[in-house]
Amino acid sequence: MTQPSGSQPGNGPEHDSERTPARRPQPRIVARFVAISWHDLALTFGPILLVCVTALYLAVRLIQPAPPSTLTIAAGPKGSFF
Repeated sequence: MTQPSGSQPGNGPEHDSERTPARRPQPRIVARFVAISWHDLALTFGPILLVCVTALYLAVRLIQPAPPSTLTIAAGPKGSFF
């Protein structure tokens, strides 16, 4: 009996890997976030943080505080009716 052409020695599935290159696994989503460098992060958020801190400082310094909630009037010497 003759063997079918696909079942001859050397043509089986165990030798298919030699013909086709191995596939690389898909990169995970987490791996993209790990690739961000601290330098790039500082260059991105540094100016934003600097502007926010400066705006907060100027707001505190330039905006007048509210008047006090109590008012004390000195009208005369202690113990008098004034």
